Amino acid sequence: ALRAVFGDQAWSGGSLCCQRIDVGDGTLLLLDTVVPGEEWGEVAAAQLDWLEDACPESRPVLLAQHQPPFAVGIAGLDAIRCRGEQLLAQWLASHAAVEAVLCGHVHRFVSTSFAGRPAIIAPSPAQQVALQDGPLAFSREPGGYLCHDWLPGERLLTHYLPAETENGRLSGHQAGSAASA
Repeated sequence: ALRAVFGDQAWSGGSLCCQRIDVGDGTLLLLDTVVPGEEWGEVAAAQLDWLEDACPESRPVLLAQHQPPFAVGIAGLDAIRCRGEQLLAQWLASHAAVEAVLCGHVHRFVSTSFAGRPAIIAPSPAQQVALQDGPLAFSREPGGYLCHDWLPGERLLTHYLPAETENGRLSGHQAGSAASA
């Protein structure tokens, strides 16, 4: 889907849709963990090769990927998390410049640590997955999004912002704001 919309981007021609974005004094590494046709993701040799080539040695880095490489305590989501977490943890052990791991996929805010670094999962701006045992279900919790204020090499400050909704859907005003945030 990304290739169809962003076909003119340099990263869209490779086997992975990864990007390195240098921002001020820091670098964002956007890691493609998608396994075509599957809900779970994976870090394998191709991802590690890309990370090795893309990760700067002398700049602070934020690593972002869709599926989290750790369990979140919701069985249905833990089954479709990013596989290869040990490979990623080993890679992170030798790349101290990576300051945090940012993810999505879970449809609820989660904060933990992974491989000795902060790991933050963004909520969905729409429906949240219920924190419960049993089958996956949506909750009545409001949607939200995160605003990261990153000073590379110093701190990552993350704010949770609830999304305004009308009958469970993003309102027109907030939807435009959230999409541009």
